[in-house]
Formats: sequence, C-alpha cells, structure tokens
Amino acid sequence: MNLPEFVEALELAVMNIHDACERGGHYGILMGNLRRDGDYFNLSSLVERIAPGKLVDEIIKTQHNCVSDRTQYSGKLVRIAHEKLLVFRRNDVASSLCLLAAVHRRATNMVSTTWKAAIRRTLQGKTLKLEQIYKEIEPYAKHRENNHWQAKVRQVLQDARFFIRIEVGVYALAE
Repeated sequence: MNLPEFVEALELAVMNIHDACERGGHYGILMGNLRRDGDYFNLSSLVERIAPGKLVDEIIKTQHNCVSDRTQYSGKLVRIAHEKLLVFRRNDVASSLCLLAAVHRRATNMVSTTWKAAIRRTLQGKTLKLEQIYKEIEPYAKHRENNHWQAKVRQVLQDARFFIRIEVGVYALAE
C-alpha cells in the first residue's frame, strides 16, 4: 500500500473508531512512524491532525520486536525506537462526518506557516520598506494562493504586539 492509500485508509479507520465510541467516551490509537527510502514520515502527528476527537493524552512508549531491528543500515540514521498511544475523547457530535471541515482546518493550520510567522522571519534583524517586504514575501504568497496577499501583509503588519511602524511604509519587529 502506498502512502496516499494508507492515509485514506487511516482517515476512514479513525472516523469509524470515533463513531463506534460512546459520546463523551475515550478511544486510543497506537501509531508509530515510518522511514522509507531515506524519508521520515511522522504518522503519529498525522493521526493527531485527522482524528475528529479531542486529544486528551499522549503516551510515548518504546517499540519492541520490530522487523527493522534485524536490519543493518548504512549511514547515520537514528533508528525509530518509539511509538505513541494517542488518547482522544469523542465529541458530542452525532457523526465524525460533521467534524470533517474542522479536522481539515486543524490539519491545514498545523502544517502551514502563518502569515505572521513569515513576515516576522522576513523582518528579523531588519527594517524594511513595504515594497521590500512584498518582494521577500512574494514566493510564500504564491504558495498560499491568495490573490490579495499584499492586503494580507498590510493587515498583519498592523499587529503592534509584533511589528512597529518606523515611518509611513517602513516596518521593523517590535522589541
């Protein structure tokens, strides 16, 4: 099974587990991580993002009797020697399908850099004109597929907790 097929099957399994649990009840999912062809896949984090219930506990345990324990690897890879038991509480919602939009939003937010973080990184150690900020943020903006990204940049720069306006059109990080 390839990774996209696994993720789809995992989503279905997690929704089934959630729906089989009593409202307000708890369920646990034991999940390890995967290294394939030199790439590391954090599957336990994936479960945290897609599970419709509320995460209430995370127990990290040592893995025993793994197939990979008998394999000799070249290079300096650190062995994956743990797995997580993730404990969730079922919401009072009738079905996990009702929670799909919230789960998708949570997953997207967990893996995406925020506009604020991107602009803070751009201004780190610098004082820049708005046009310079636009120029540095543009590759990130294309990734976010926001047609009004310059307005978004201006909106974020108004947050006085993180940014100060030195003069009209010139910004720096707040101390």
